[in-house]
Amino acid sequence: GISAIYFAAMIEAGAGAEIESDLADTLSVVWDETLLVLFGGIQSNNVSKQLETAEKWSYVHQENAVLLAVLGKLAVKCGDTFKAESYLAKSIAAEPTVQAYQLLGDLLFAQGDKDNACLCYKNGLELASSEIVSRIDTLS
Repeated sequence: GISAIYFAAMIEAGAGAEIESDLADTLSVVWDETLLVLFGGIQSNNVSKQLETAEKWSYVHQENAVLLAVLGKLAVKCGDTFKAESYLAKSIAAEPTVQAYQLLGDLLFAQGDKDNACLCYKNGLELASSEIVSRIDTLS
């Protein structure tokens, strides 16, 4: 809780690169998906190193959908579209999320694969709408 608030505040203040190694060290000791998402959102001075760090965690957390989505996002930042597409597809296979569908759709659209990009966007929208319906049902 407190560490997530600290790291989020530092990233929001533009000091993400300064706390990147501390956040990575924390994640290596205490696995937390909120911290993982924050790590993936850092504007790193060395995105390739950031990706390598996150890939090390995949040896232990191979099927973690959040980690796979973060890896896909970082691979996109590195310009490795093949790796990004693979990570995002694995993330969706493990646990479909709106964010993973959007990231994959954006990647495919940038590559000129508009049909599959539209399919990703459609799947993401359907997932988002079903999540909203589920929340409404639980309130009733």
